[in-house]
Amino acid sequence: MMNELVHGAASETPSIFDRKVLHRVHVKEGPTNKGDAKSKQHIACVVDVETTGFDVDDDGIIQFAARRIRFDDEGVITLIEPAMVWHEDPGKPIPVEISQLTGITDSEVLGERIDEDEVLDLFMDVDIVIAHSAKFDKPFLTKRVPPLGQMLWGCSCSDVDWPKNGFDGRGLGWLCAQAGYFFDGHRALADVDAVVTLLGREKPDGETILAELVRRAQTPHILVEATGASFGTKDVLRRRGYRWNAAKRVWEREISEIECLGEEIWLSTNVYGPSCGARSIGPFITELRVADRFM
Repeated sequence: MMNELVHGAASETPSIFDRKVLHRVHVKEGPTNKGDAKSKQHIACVVDVETTGFDVDDDGIIQFAARRIRFDDEGVITLIEPAMVWHEDPGKPIPVEISQLTGITDSEVLGERIDEDEVLDLFMDVDIVIAHSAKFDKPFLTKRVPPLGQMLWGCSCSDVDWPKNGFDGRGLGWLCAQAGYFFDGHRALADVDAVVTLLGREKPDGETILAELVRRAQTPHILVEATGASFGTKDVLRRRGYRWNAAKRVWEREISEIECLGEEIWLSTNVYGPSCGARSIGPFITELRVADRFM
């Protein structure tokens, strides 16, 4: 009887309500006809880079995309500007796995170079630079065009409380899928437009994702270094959002100042508690300047 019941349940025709249709990300340039376009406008520039690898000292940018958006005081996008895309010859062959991932070939970047003057003109009056993984994009862009490192940056991965807003995970492709979209990942402009699409969404409370990101990015931040943490707490730290800094050999995490007390309490229990085996009595906390974030 049990086998018959299981077989019968599995053979039922799925309902149309058991399916979800995903739409390709499509950014329409020009006025959005949303928000208050007559009020004071703010400018964000959403960026993404593709590189030959993950080491900012040894690898280089092969593609850089940027798109400016204008938004009102409520964080509603009122205008989407045309995108800019640059290629750059890294001076060495692109690793095969990178070409397979991005579709960018040696012939596509041969002799190409990012025009720094064009970049600086584009960013001249920008209020905030946004990337989905600012911890990755900012160091590469700062190395290539140093003035960009002095600007206010926001991260659509870490400066948005995605779980609180009903999303699972923080990967760009998965966030878009949950929002009903798909895109061709690992091309700089496709990633940029995916971020722009997410930034324009309203949260359950009516605020836009962009408004939350800007507010959190403008909040003073601190760097928490879990000095002396035992090897046995690495997985706990990783799940909490800490990243391993190989150069300093420490687990670290950037948080806003208002989160500091709660973080210290969490660390005292999960990392520096009596049974955790830590080699120090507590974390090292540093106040971050705007230029220090994501570096």
